[in-house]
Amino acid sequence: MITSSEIKDNSTAVLQEQISNIINSRNNGNKLVIDLDKPFNLYLVDEQAKLYLDAINDDLFVNQLYRPFLKSLDDNIERIFNEKYECVEFIDLGPGYPDKSAPLVEHLVNHGTKLQYIPVDINHYFLNITSEYFKDWSLNIKPLNILFSELPKEIESDKPNKEDNEDNSMRVVNIGFTFNNFNPDNILNLLKELFTDNTIVIIATQIYDESNINKSLAPYRSSKADSFNFYMLKMLGFDRDNFEYLVEHKNNRIEMGFVSKSNHEIDGIGELVKGDYLITSISYRYKEKRLIEYIKKYFSGIDVIISEEDTRICIVSMRKV
Repeated sequence: MITSSEIKDNSTAVLQEQISNIINSRNNGNKLVIDLDKPFNLYLVDEQAKLYLDAINDDLFVNQLYRPFLKSLDDNIERIFNEKYECVEFIDLGPGYPDKSAPLVEHLVNHGTKLQYIPVDINHYFLNITSEYFKDWSLNIKPLNILFSELPKEIESDKPNKEDNEDNSMRVVNIGFTFNNFNPDNILNLLKELFTDNTIVIIATQIYDESNINKSLAPYRSSKADSFNFYMLKMLGFDRDNFEYLVEHKNNRIEMGFVSKSNHEIDGIGELVKGDYLITSISYRYKEKRLIEYIKKYFSGIDVIISEEDTRICIVSMRKV
């Protein structure tokens, strides 16, 4: 299993090992599907973070995903936080640019909550942006530059001594749209590990609509999304001109990646064959019923909020009942 220490020591080597292992498994010259879609591969270095922020500021992303999401938050925040707690530990998984977490944090602060804010990201650039964003919000900010998979152990080892106000405390685990970058069972199992007696887990997704799938694919087909996805291949020494960018809906998810146009070899990695497909990122999409079925395997106390806009943004909060 790859660790945050390995990524910090040599992020390119982490990529090289992943692709080399798959290329070396080739039999009889067959074309390969090379999975490089581990979410952290997109955020190994600062330049990737900058390209990501550039891509999601595209109007298609803003109008289809983030604007309806923020409106739904504004309309339903009292429904999400239907109780008041004196102390809140707010774990923000993959904050990126934290304007989409800000309404949740602001609501808690405005209600007099003593809040410890814990942004978690393998990319240090995002953590710096997030800390700067919230620096004047009277928060206790504790950035964690680790992988999500390392968080349960980190949180457990740093658990504070029991306080008198423990019964009036809550943990918020916010993952938002980052939820879609992971296999659902894997990420729901991880979120369950972070669950305590008083916990709210918040996810966001776009409900799958077969009649409107091309509209959902459009934001991921932009030149900015292309540049963002290709950067990990650039780190490996590949030339953009040798690849065709491909965005498809398959396997219940939007897949982004690159098809090799020719045979070419990279020192220390091996040979790519014409037609090899390198998957660089994924974003799952769910029909509402299927999403709830997944969540019910791990959580109870499920509250589903779906925006009125035609893009049908879904916010789900989970808590014990």
